[in-house]
Amino acid sequence: MLQQAEVTRRLTEIAESLESSSQLLDSPGTLDLEDLERRLTILDEEDTSVLTSHAPEEVMLKIRREVDGQLAMYRRKMKTEQLAMVENST
Repeated sequence: MLQQAEVTRRLTEIAESLESSSQLLDSPGTLDLEDLERRLTILDEEDTSVLTSHAPEEVMLKIRREVDGQLAMYRRKMKTEQLAMVENST
């Protein structure tokens, strides 16, 4: 149960950060879109990290199989770097 509480706490923190970032859209003045993108990228990485580090092995295996199956028809057309990016994001 402690693990679930930790996941809940971390996801709540991420949601609060996202809410804080969304307030930048309503603030007067110039919006630094690059900085906003950096913030959102960090939150996305944190979210992915929390969820994947606490997901059961069977769930992660199922996700990997689905990604591999969906990528099969595109592998020949994609560059090595592109494949690595897609595979590392799962």
